[in-house]
Amino acid sequence: MLVQKGFKYRLKPTKEQKQKLLQHGGNVRFVYNYFLKQNIDYYNKTNKFKFYYELATSLPKLNFKHFIIIDRFDPTSKTII
Repeated sequence: MLVQKGFKYRLKPTKEQKQKLLQHGGNVRFVYNYFLKQNIDYYNKTNKFKFYYELATSLPKLNFKHFIIIDRFDPTSKTII
């Protein structure tokens, strides 16, 4: 018989932590949608997809100063892809 255990955690962030979590979630969503659009456009032109390595290596090259939504983003972070 297989016994499965589970744990439930509840986060109680401060207002500052909550704002940072929301900002991080927005940043992740923005970067995902940005690369999704890039991949769709690339596929429509070439009938090929860009894969993870190609997208991940182009992330640090982006200049996020032009994007207002990402104001506190660390471009060296690998956790968002």
